[in-house]
Amino acid sequence: MVPRTRRVRPSTRRTRRTSQDKPRVFPHSRRFKQWTGDDSKALMKVYLAAISEYVDEKIVKAFAAFLDFCYLVRRTDFTEDDLNKIDNAVCDFHHYRQIFIETEVREDFNLPRQHSIVYYRDHIIQFGAPNGLCSSITESRHITAVKKPWRRSSCYKALSQMLLINQRLDKLLALHVNLNEDEGPVDDNCIIAEVIMAPTREPKYPCNLEALAVYTQQPNLPELTRRFLHEQLNGPTDNLDIDDCPNIFSNIYVHHSATAYYYSPSDISGIRGMKCEWIQLTPLWYGHHRRDCVFVTQDSEKPGFKGMSVIRVMLFFSFTYDGKEYPCALVHWFDRYGAHPDSRTGMWVVKPDIRGRRRKPYLTVIHLEALDRGAHLLPKFGSRPVPDDFHYAYSLDCFEYFYVNKYIDYHANEIIF
Repeated sequence: MVPRTRRVRPSTRRTRRTSQDKPRVFPHSRRFKQWTGDDSKALMKVYLAAISEYVDEKIVKAFAAFLDFCYLVRRTDFTEDDLNKIDNAVCDFHHYRQIFIETEVREDFNLPRQHSIVYYRDHIIQFGAPNGLCSSITESRHITAVKKPWRRSSCYKALSQMLLINQRLDKLLALHVNLNEDEGPVDDNCIIAEVIMAPTREPKYPCNLEALAVYTQQPNLPELTRRFLHEQLNGPTDNLDIDDCPNIFSNIYVHHSATAYYYSPSDISGIRGMKCEWIQLTPLWYGHHRRDCVFVTQDSEKPGFKGMSVIRVMLFFSFTYDGKEYPCALVHWFDRYGAHPDSRTGMWVVKPDIRGRRRKPYLTVIHLEALDRGAHLLPKFGSRPVPDDFHYAYSLDCFEYFYVNKYIDYHANEIIF
């Protein structure tokens, strides 16, 4: 569906290279030996940022509408508002896709899969949520029913072994469903998201707060930590003098990761249960540093990303005060750019919060329980091409504006949309 222009391919390659996660790299964006389903999924998650500055606005909006539709129909529970969003996405896609006929990329849209999207609303009302069901379901089931059992077998007369593996997997799935049904409805007070510090304490860091500040090149760390502790003990206070903040004399322990556990809002009691992911903060990851970004809820009364912010974790550490342990993080805040999502891509745009005459990043120390889950930022490239030797590890340091990627997974799409 994409017009065959020479400008799209380099941008797509650079987007995969400048993504903060480990990208699936094809050095020249062509002549790769095999294009797999994982490659298609990885490309889909970053494609809008890749083409937003290189092709016609209608093409970008057509892709955005189609992606919105795909993520909306993947939800487990639907409200009337969700069904209306599906209708709007289908209408927008049908409106903007005419650009492909105008540019002579296609002569018509006699494509069965695209035609089937107009029936999703009625089928959801009649038969319930499709839960990701599509016409390619046989291909995905081939993986679970044939490929994975084959790998688990001895590969010698493997048919009987594969059949036995599938039987046991079916029994385990049925047991899982029964156990979830026995538990009944989920309590309204259950925890939707939680972040837990990794148990491993990194030994090479100083245990003193002042020495740690020097080692990590964060001179304001002691003051920020003392202010954080005062806020934990007494609540927020305006115009607080540093001398009024408690001193910290316990050992400081540094951690390189934390684990985020969360439910999808539309599938709190789903059979797949809670999801988890690692929030990485390590000085050496594939030869370079890595500092992940995270969502933080600031106002739960506001819908979607309007009540949230994005932060970049600079340091995970913990200390003890008055017999209580405080797991916390030194974070760099991002500000929303504009009151609404970007009109072309439908994604929110953020920029690093830089303050003062010296343009220093705005840093604070926050409790680990304030974190929600990992966030994925994509650079807003502008009109200039990215140098071929640019390394993705420095993306968050070199670009001025970033898209908040709502297509990184279904959960992120649901909480940001």
